[in-house]
Amino acid sequence: MRRQSLVASAVLTSALALVALPGVAGSQIPSPERPLTAEAFQSVRLSASTGGPPLTVHLIDVGGQKTDPSAPTPAPVEPGFYDAPLSRQPVTEPLPLSLLVQLEKPAQPKVSRPVVAAKTTAKVKKALARAVAKTTAKVKKAAVKAKATRYRKILTGLASWYDNGTTAMRYPHGTRVRICGAGGCVTRTIRDWGPARYLWKRIVDLTPGDFVRVTGKHLGAGLAKVTVYIY
Repeated sequence: MRRQSLVASAVLTSALALVALPGVAGSQIPSPERPLTAEAFQSVRLSASTGGPPLTVHLIDVGGQKTDPSAPTPAPVEPGFYDAPLSRQPVTEPLPLSLLVQLEKPAQPKVSRPVVAAKTTAKVKKALARAVAKTTAKVKKAAVKAKATRYRKILTGLASWYDNGTTAMRYPHGTRVRICGAGGCVTRTIRDWGPARYLWKRIVDLTPGDFVRVTGKHLGAGLAKVTVYIY
């Protein structure tokens, strides 16, 4: 009997739980979809504001400019058929920052050099140039004098050549001389007598090689000016 009562109570509890579930207790077949009717909508009227100026509508042309609404509407223009612009609107570029800084700086006054100082400098330069020229001339003269003191005598005249293998002058044999011309200088010892005294413009007879070396001319020239330094 006790077991039967326990089973009955369990069945009753399960039945009550099933009844308490909302899905099970209130479940039904969903209703079909119904179209909305005109009665479902209500018209609403809003009162407009009467204050303020009337609204003016401005049309926009192709160039983006406002036009007069009373003017006739221009014909539409298809894209890609605009006329080429005849000129471009100039654009004013701002000045660079470096130029602005220079413009803001106060102008520095120009310092002019005095004319007297310039004239004095020119005079000093000329005086220095004259002093240097005089000093150079004195040095050259002293060098010439010192060079002349090294030799017993210095002769200037014409040189000829002859094929004898010796240097001839109207000086004793064994005299050492230095012969200089346009081509160079040679130092030789007198081994022969000449040229003849009636050829007084000629002061020395050279060998063919010395003639070409000293004068810088060909043997066909025959004569050339030279300077002979006698030791």
